[in-house]
Amino acid sequence: MSNGNKLQKHQSQIVSRTELWQGPVPPPAVLNEYNAILPDAMERILAMAEREAASRQANEAAKIANETLHLNAVKDDTVSYRSEVRRGQYLATVIMISGIAATVFCAYIKQPWIAAVLGSGTLGNVVISMLNAKGKQQ
Repeated sequence: MSNGNKLQKHQSQIVSRTELWQGPVPPPAVLNEYNAILPDAMERILAMAEREAASRQANEAAKIANETLHLNAVKDDTVSYRSEVRRGQYLATVIMISGIAATVFCAYIKQPWIAAVLGSGTLGNVVISMLNAKGKQQ
C-alpha cells in the first residue's frame, strides 16, 4: 500500500459544560463572576429580580381582583335572573287564575262559547308554558 492510499484516522472529542439554575437570580459564585467583569453587576441583577418579582405580584393581584369582580357580577346576574323568573311566575299565576275565574263566570251566566274560548286559551297557555319549561330543563 502506498502512502496516498492510506486512510488517516483522526479522533476528536467535544467537551461541553452546561450550568443551569432556577429563579431570577444566579448562584452567588456566578454573581461574583459577573461582578468581576462589571463592578456593579450584582446590584443591577438583584434590582432587576426585585422589579420582576414586584411586577409578577402586581399582575397576580390584578388577576385575582378581576376574577373577584367577575364572580360578583355573575352572582348579581344570577340573583337578578331568579328574581325576574319568580316575578314572571307570580304574574302567570295571577293571569291563569283570572282566566279560570272568567271561564267559570261565563259558564255561570250561560255563555258556553265564551267560556270554552276563555277556558281553552287559559288551559292551552298553561300547557304550552309547562312544555317550554320542561324543554329548557333538558
